[in-house]
Amino acid sequence: MFTQAIRAAIIAALVAFLPAAASSAQAPSVADSIAFVQQRCDSAAAALDASAEASTPDWGPAFLTGCGPSGRQVLARATRALRFSANRGRIREIYEFAALTGDTAVLSAAVAVAGDVGATPAARAHAIRAALMLSNPGLDIDVDRLLDGSAAAACEPVATSYPPDQGGLTTTARDQGFTAIRAVASDSSAPSAVRAAARCASRARPAP
Repeated sequence: MFTQAIRAAIIAALVAFLPAAASSAQAPSVADSIAFVQQRCDSAAAALDASAEASTPDWGPAFLTGCGPSGRQVLARATRALRFSANRGRIREIYEFAALTGDTAVLSAAVAVAGDVGATPAARAHAIRAALMLSNPGLDIDVDRLLDGSAAAACEPVATSYPPDQGGLTTTARDQGFTAIRAVASDSSAPSAVRAAARCASRARPAP
């Protein structure tokens, strides 16, 4: 699903470029095409930085996953910015795409939100999911079921077909992600849905 969304975002951006190219007597150069894509990266970044909560262009968050280190930094900032949000749909959207970056800054942001006692349960639970996806690419958990009150015992990490991460997280960083997840799982003061998400994610890699 996410691969298709990212591909659709890039295609939408390029399609927007075609009318201008068609009206020109000369085909756009490679430099023109690169400049256009960079403009789209800048536009998506500006929109998300202005308000992580507000709607951005449909192609925005997905497009940022392909905008290199700067795009990943924007997604990391948005991850932190949404920690007080109760908009589960928006949190899921941003955190899913952020988790696909394989970026250290995004993992740090997810870990920070997961352990933030002031963050909303939705943000913390989805941050745990993002931390799992970053620390163990190819696994996912159904956070929304837990937030809706489903039994924690029914939750197990499941295999997915996500594309490989782009950022090249080190083994040490991945281990730190799981350490943070386990810390939340054992925190009796955390909301039940948050603890359940952390316990579920922890099953992907039992403590040594």
